[in-house]
Amino acid sequence: MVCIELCAGSGKLSGALKSFGFTTLAIDHSRNRHNQRHPTVCVDLADDESVELVLKLSEGQGQMLFYIHAAPPFGTVRTRERRDSSKRKRRGAPEQKPLRSSKFPEGLPSLSGADLARVSTANKIFQNVCKILNAFKDVALISIENPRHSYMWDTIWLKQLISDAKLFPVDYQQCMQGGDRDKWTRFFCNHAAFSVLARECDRRHHHKPWKLEELEDAGVFHAAAESEYPDVLCKNVSNLIAGVANDLGVVMQIGRASCRERV
Repeated sequence: MVCIELCAGSGKLSGALKSFGFTTLAIDHSRNRHNQRHPTVCVDLADDESVELVLKLSEGQGQMLFYIHAAPPFGTVRTRERRDSSKRKRRGAPEQKPLRSSKFPEGLPSLSGADLARVSTANKIFQNVCKILNAFKDVALISIENPRHSYMWDTIWLKQLISDAKLFPVDYQQCMQGGDRDKWTRFFCNHAAFSVLARECDRRHHHKPWKLEELEDAGVFHAAAESEYPDVLCKNVSNLIAGVANDLGVVMQIGRASCRERV
């Protein structure tokens, strides 16, 4: 059985799914800067021709295609300024200008230059990711992730996907899925099994602080590191996907999955 991870970053989720016996395909841009935990196929999801190749490749999997997950970049869709903005300024970090709003989730009308280019590229990725997920909503498990309050959820493409595929939200705090901080994250998904991911911080542990840290020459927030999935989350997602497969009669073995019965 085949699982595809779009905007895969480090590929941690693909690596975890592979350890559960799935055949995995991780896809991300050639400028992906995450440390790779799984081989990644370089595809520009903002390019229509490249997306058509992904669709054909996915269609070629036939009934073996079981799960598609996407984690589009959230750099342009934050709904509020980062914490400690005064510290950012004092330490020389670039000012965070608003790029979107609740009224204009696809981008502020005043955008120009590099900001307009960033938002346009992100929007094209959102549009194409939704196109891929929508194409397989009836034959595969699908999920898409972003921060809980991301403007991405309010864009026309996500609203249409959520409606067409009848997706529902599952919210959790990263600290309850192996993360170091209490960041709220949201999955929209099409199967009730994902509900097990929903967890709110139980306040029984300490969180690393949200503060600026000097990495190389730039002041950055720890949220950048939080964009990489914790190992615990990857294991939990893989476990629930394997559970659904088992319920459908798919016998999972390390490195191989055979379909005994599909209902």
